[in-house]
Amino acid sequence: MRRWLPILAVIAGLGSFISCKRAPEAQAKPAVELPKPSAPAPKSPQPETVPTPAETSAANEVDPFTRYLTVENAHGHQPALTRFATECGIDLEAVKANYAQRPGDTWNIGPDLSKAKDDQETDFYGTVGVLHQSDLILVERWGMELDTGNYYRFLLCLNKKQITVAETASWSMAGFSDSPNDTSWGYERRWRLGQSGKLETELIRYIDLDEKPIPPPKLDAETLKDVKEEVVAAKTWADLELPGRLLQ
Repeated sequence: MRRWLPILAVIAGLGSFISCKRAPEAQAKPAVELPKPSAPAPKSPQPETVPTPAETSAANEVDPFTRYLTVENAHGHQPALTRFATECGIDLEAVKANYAQRPGDTWNIGPDLSKAKDDQETDFYGTVGVLHQSDLILVERWGMELDTGNYYRFLLCLNKKQITVAETASWSMAGFSDSPNDTSWGYERRWRLGQSGKLETELIRYIDLDEKPIPPPKLDAETLKDVKEEVVAAKTWADLELPGRLLQ
């Protein structure tokens, strides 16, 4: 099975960005007319390719990031953000979000996400939305690895620039594995700042693309180990390495 994203251990940098651009194709040469054969050779019948159930399902699925952009660009909010904002104490109707998108190593700030992915340079891409109200900050950060079919979302609540609640949803899309049990699945985890001054795990569950709970999928040992060992390394706003202009 493909590698699971080690996302939370490196929440600030989110890994390196590797260029996956194709080399420019060679300039086409003028066609040379060849003598036609007297009769075409008979073609061998080709067996019909029937897609597997997993392939059919994967072709009809919409990835979580596309769903998110559809709602955001319609000036709405997904249920997860609405719930999290209420818990964080942020009034979504009273605060305007500031956005940025990351096609490479640099965040590009914009008024919204209507142009998201238009500037994509690699298989790695990310966006962030920040809402700032008094001492409270809400961060919604999305990222993806298109070559592995992995998508992830961070929801962070900060009070006086210290993270008090962190929540992640990470999805692995079907169609990127040779396993006969290849299906789309997600993993959700939540942390809350405890009396010890550390973020403590509050919720762990597997989810589908609609963020509804599902039974644990069949995972290989390495993927299962990566999922269980997710941690939040960031503690403050500075650890997130986001542009300060997003707080304006």
